[in-house]
Amino acid sequence: MSSLHLGADAGHLFESRALATLRYLHVRDDLRDSIATLGRTEYVRNLRALELPQCRIDDAAIAAFASSQHFSSLESLSIQGNELGREGAVALANATGMPKLKKLYLIDNPLRFGGQHYTEFFEDSDGVSGWYDNRYSHQEIRELFAHRPGLQVDL
Repeated sequence: MSSLHLGADAGHLFESRALATLRYLHVRDDLRDSIATLGRTEYVRNLRALELPQCRIDDAAIAAFASSQHFSSLESLSIQGNELGREGAVALANATGMPKLKKLYLIDNPLRFGGQHYTEFFEDSDGVSGWYDNRYSHQEIRELFAHRPGLQVDL
């Protein structure tokens, strides 16, 4: 298995022919502005596994990435620890360029939908109160991928 580990300045390398021979790619660091470049390059056609943990990828960035038609061999995609919300999950659920995708890791993403709510517990509770992100439930996110029964989505 070939692999390449790139740092924070990886964006300019995403158009390199060196990617053409890779089956596994792990990149960690800020990719928010360069993830679309990875999706546009034709050199990712042989990738089987792609890991992008803690790369500050948000909904807009993943939407550009998910529109790619170059990930035809991709079987496993890990985008854990990023900044994805519901719109990013929708973009991934509707992606048509990853027909062989079997595993999608979205662990540690906020999956929120704007705004916050205030929760307050009284009486016999520990007095928990404060502002919390409005989040979609894991079930709601899984339902976005229901049309892909062979896809395992980890949240």
